[in-house]
Amino acid sequence: MCPQGLASPTSDIRLFAPLEQDAPQASITDNLVNRKGYSAGKNKESKEAQLSAQDLNHLFSLARLIIAKYRPSSSALSFLISGRRRARRPSLEKHDQRALKYLASVQALSFVEIFTLRDVLEASEILYKYIKPTPLVYSRLLSRELGCDLYVKLENLNPTNSFKVRGGIYYIYKNYDEVRGTGVITASMGNHAQSIAYAGQLFGVEVRVVMPDWVSEVKKNSLRELGAEIITYGKFFDEAAAYAEELARKRGYKYIHAINETQLYPGVATMHLEVIKELSSVGQVFNPIGGGSGAIGACIVYKNFDPRIRVVGVQAEGASAFYESWRSGRLVYKESVNTRAEGLAVAKAYEVPFAILRDRIDDIVLVSDEQMEAAIRELYYAVRQVAEHAGAAALAAARKVKQSLEGSKKKVVVMLTGGNIDAQQYARILSGGRT
Repeated sequence: MCPQGLASPTSDIRLFAPLEQDAPQASITDNLVNRKGYSAGKNKESKEAQLSAQDLNHLFSLARLIIAKYRPSSSALSFLISGRRRARRPSLEKHDQRALKYLASVQALSFVEIFTLRDVLEASEILYKYIKPTPLVYSRLLSRELGCDLYVKLENLNPTNSFKVRGGIYYIYKNYDEVRGTGVITASMGNHAQSIAYAGQLFGVEVRVVMPDWVSEVKKNSLRELGAEIITYGKFFDEAAAYAEELARKRGYKYIHAINETQLYPGVATMHLEVIKELSSVGQVFNPIGGGSGAIGACIVYKNFDPRIRVVGVQAEGASAFYESWRSGRLVYKESVNTRAEGLAVAKAYEVPFAILRDRIDDIVLVSDEQMEAAIRELYYAVRQVAEHAGAAALAAARKVKQSLEGSKKKVVVMLTGGNIDAQQYARILSGGRT
């Protein structure tokens, strides 16, 4: 239900031009978007399974866009037309029983059952009532340096200066009836918290945030301005999250897990849908991994449009739990993290992102704080944009693997995911000093 007094989503998704009325209605409807165990053809009696003419238009528009812009591989076309996936399905090994149990509890045993392109389209329809798409800019300076056509997605220009606001608005909108009475509680180092606080203010929902006390004052002040109650607890995200969940049980708040909550993902994924809509011949996308929602969005969008598009995750050297989990095939917990990148300071790999990304992300690059700070300077001089450490991580990774990009005929995209950085710290970085 739409929050009272606020605009409801329009029934006309305008991301893609509708097809002609006589467009053929093939099995793409089952295979491209709607793969949750039902389809318009298999279960005609179910209202949930029915696809409207508008849905069909959107699906065929997507298919047409894929063919026109990306010339998919034969395996991708086979998948679109027949639904036969040539790539192997992910498997969860015995030592991942905890992840298996969690995924089973949310009926998310496979990638496509967590969310689909239809969910991303719905999320974009909702979000564009409240925020605008962010710019995707070409940088001649960075392209010259890296030897490829490089584009920067400016997620720092969102209302909370971070991509996370997309997930917050989508989540509160979808769960408004449940949370308007109880309020919500979450844990975060900052950007996720701001996204929930912004959405709470937008829809009139009380928000409480548990965060470690070392989080920057700029993020704490932003939360207070958005009307959120701040509760400081723990040294790391994991401790703050456990305390937030405990408070939710005791006081009846709706708890939103910043990383495992799958209803955040479709909103976040809209930033990648915007890239696909605007830019053809994408070859590689660099996206930071703190919890993993941004990388998940990248995989669901790019891999459905063209499986050959490489999705590269980026982690801090001092907070590499996801990287180590991905390399070893099992969930890894770190006793501590050591990075100035607040948005990447996560001590372990979480069940849901790990299960989704382990067989789908193409590579993960580790970068140092110094490399991120050099990228912060580069983003200022090249595109005149403010980036926090995590926000600059994607460019830092692209610079680190520069040799693999030189001479690429495909376009490279780095996601500038956030710009919430303390002014004094930013000034020191621009001057070349340590923070």
